[in-house]
Amino acid sequence: NFTLDIYKEIWEQNGYLEAFINTTILSVTTALIQMFICCLIGYGLAKFKFKGNKIVFLIVIFTMIVPHQTLSSAMYMNFSSFDVFGIFQFLNGGGLNFFGTTINNSFFEAIDIIPDGEFFKSFTKNGINLLGSNAPIYVLSLCGLAFKNGLYIFMLRQFYQGVPDELEESAYMDGSGTFRTFLQIILPLSIPMMITVFIFSFCWQWTDNFYTTLFNATGEAKMMDDVLQVPLGMEITGTGYEDYRIVVRNTSGLMVLAPLIVLYCFGQKFLIQGIESSGLAN
Repeated sequence: NFTLDIYKEIWEQNGYLEAFINTTILSVTTALIQMFICCLIGYGLAKFKFKGNKIVFLIVIFTMIVPHQTLSSAMYMNFSSFDVFGIFQFLNGGGLNFFGTTINNSFFEAIDIIPDGEFFKSFTKNGINLLGSNAPIYVLSLCGLAFKNGLYIFMLRQFYQGVPDELEESAYMDGSGTFRTFLQIILPLSIPMMITVFIFSFCWQWTDNFYTTLFNATGEAKMMDDVLQVPLGMEITGTGYEDYRIVVRNTSGLMVLAPLIVLYCFGQKFLIQGIESSGLAN
């Protein structure tokens, strides 16, 4: 008999609405950050000729090759005591480690600009623990190192290489600076590509359980991966349990994918344009 009871039970017992809100906030935020950062990096690699340009691009390609699972331990330890270049260690009396070079802070102590207070020292002694929050995912997105960012940068670089240099030269002759030219001329031309990157980023973050589990990103809050679990209050035993479990997971899967299908329906035109513009369709 046709019934929607299974959807109702999953909505209530698996906390679908809570998972939907939490995942939407995380996915939209990371997608927007990655969209802009990857545009900036891709534009720089495509239009600016500097020493090491090709090496930087090779490193970007390298991030696409290395499985993130191999870096999981390093990322976990890094964000459990987050300390960029050893700044907190430096403020607590240690040296500043900058790419292998240690700078002593005795000079700064002599001019008395090092913050005092036991609370500060105890709080920052071993860095800041960012686990249990979305901060590690946001930091990776801001640095262009989040999941699939190498692919987004490659796509945008390919697109910007096809943008005529005359557009930028005309803007420079009119007195426009580099960043203003990027914001007012280049980005409007990039809208199909930006929407493509946004959709890709949103979809991958929506169904991600690697980073959210690794960093315990949402603490006790539910995410979409939790919706796929069989509700404890609905478990049964016996010969029919396996069939029942499959039905629940399939129904949960449809509920998880539904927002992505809606997003694709609204963005498919831009998605196709973006893939064609990046050259990936060839």
